[in-house]
Amino acid sequence: MPIAFGEDRYIGRPAELEELAHLIRAVQDGSGSLLLVSGDAGMGKTRLAEEAGRLARAAGLAVSWGQCAEAEGAPPYLPWTQVFNQLSAGSPLTRIPDWRKPAEEQGSRFQLFEEALEAMREVSTRSPVVVILDDVQWADAASLHLLQYAASQLPSLPVMVLANPRSRGGERARDHPSQHWAPKGGPAIALASADGKRG
Repeated sequence: MPIAFGEDRYIGRPAELEELAHLIRAVQDGSGSLLLVSGDAGMGKTRLAEEAGRLARAAGLAVSWGQCAEAEGAPPYLPWTQVFNQLSAGSPLTRIPDWRKPAEEQGSRFQLFEEALEAMREVSTRSPVVVILDDVQWADAASLHLLQYAASQLPSLPVMVLANPRSRGGERARDHPSQHWAPKGGPAIALASADGKRG
């Protein structure tokens, strides 16, 4: 299905929109990816993610959004919990990983991650999926580990994950695990300001 850009709802960034359209077409064809959209605060990462969601929905894809929390003490896997709850709404998944179980009941981390990927495979059999993880600079370490694990599996699934990390931030952001980890390879967009400086 062609990707419809609509009626000038989003002005500017034609190269980024073309990249989004290309990746959404690939998801429709069964090949997913992890797209990192980076930039400073206020550069338009969330707005571009919203447009990605609009394009995906217009193309008939399922879209789910996970919001990472800046507040300390947020539960592990919070953005992924949000994602799977949205994807299962109205059409429950056979099994959603229970992120809140004590570690000894979850089994190994690998088993938990496989359960998450199996749930993603299940929902993607109904429709290709676009997952948006916003403000990844605040993601907990466990959510980042799952994102890293999922990245290696996405090319064989009709699932695209768009993750928005901030390029720079305050002291806490610089000390955060997301500042010291990023998937190697794969598509990426570094948003630039109006004067051409990259975020």
